[in-house]
Amino acid sequence: MAAAYVLDATVVAAFQRIGCLSTLNALGLPLVVVDVVYVELSGDADRTPSEHQRAIRDAAASGFLRVDALPALDSPVADLMADKKLGLKLDLGEAASIALCLRSSDAVFVTSDRAGFFAAAKHLYPPRALSLYGFLRDLVASHALPFPIAQRLIDYADCGASLRPTWWAAWCRAHRVGPVTS
Repeated sequence: MAAAYVLDATVVAAFQRIGCLSTLNALGLPLVVVDVVYVELSGDADRTPSEHQRAIRDAAASGFLRVDALPALDSPVADLMADKKLGLKLDLGEAASIALCLRSSDAVFVTSDRAGFFAAAKHLYPPRALSLYGFLRDLVASHALPFPIAQRLIDYADCGASLRPTWWAAWCRAHRVGPVTS
């Protein structure tokens, strides 16, 4: 496992929305979100937070979800957001998360966002980007996360609509979980 996982909003939101944010805490891994992602997840400080937003705030307050400052809006954040190659567009949270990983050679960016994943794969060397699928597979393989929770996260995160990785069906069969969609 990496020294730190820098999580995109979609990853944290998936754990929270299926009621498993405490499971993310129990992993005992260094988990980081950049402050702009934290604000996206926790809502406006001047408004009453929803149940989901309150849970994110509590996770940060308790320290298991570390919030790091947005790198300065100069290079590489601005450069990452300006990189329109492959027709992909990064939002500020993804660009800042990748920039944070650029500052730490052992940080890994975890996202389910296509543009974020491709940009991280392009800019982080050696490659330090994991899709939500890869992150969950690593967690299950290390016995940090039970497979049924990983499957629930995937079902929530992609609503069963995306093309599953080529290893998905065999991996589910190995865990004797059904039904398997491919």
